[in-house]
Amino acid sequence: MEHQMERTIGVVRDRARQLARGADEQLMEMTGRPLTGWAETLQRALRDHPLPVIVAALGAGYVVGKLLRR
Repeated sequence: MEHQMERTIGVVRDRARQLARGADEQLMEMTGRPLTGWAETLQRALRDHPLPVIVAALGAGYVVGKLLRR
């Protein structure tokens, strides 16, 4: 049973890596920047202006939540 669970975890991990690579490639095609570039930009913005970024994220979450409820 434990061996089967370890094998399943390995399969899920490999699939997650494939999906992440695919998402990174699509983002690169669409924007010309890899996911790491976007992450670094977000980290810099959070470090430099934490309150406005948090307020913007909450506002975006609220709007998305309202749109999805319809």
